[in-house]
Amino acid sequence: GKNQIDFYEFDSEKNDHSFFLNLKNNNLTIENLKTGFFKSIYHADLESNRLSELSFEMFHQAFDMKYLYLNKNRIEKIEYKTFSNMKLLIKLDLSENLLIHFHHGTFSKLNNLINLNLSYN
Repeated sequence: GKNQIDFYEFDSEKNDHSFFLNLKNNNLTIENLKTGFFKSIYHADLESNRLSELSFEMFHQAFDMKYLYLNKNRIEKIEYKTFSNMKLLIKLDLSENLLIHFHHGTFSKLNNLINLNLSYN
């Protein structure tokens, strides 16, 4: 089913290990995800939300991220350094979005990336 969560606060400062976060099928937007939200998250599923763009500030502390699902959103734009601190990222799903702009070096720092899905954009 579809939830109606439009705001979620996760305080990773109080934890010393990584987490799996499933927030798919909600109403989250970029405004709902504060800077540092993804610190200590190794697997984030944000499929089917209302994200329209991705910024470096959104993910700049996502050092532990290995799996990131952003499919079925409304993402049109990805800032150049958005994923630059995700050195451990293995899978990135950006399928079924509205991508019209991202810099050619957007994924260049993702040396461990095995699966990048950009289908149906």
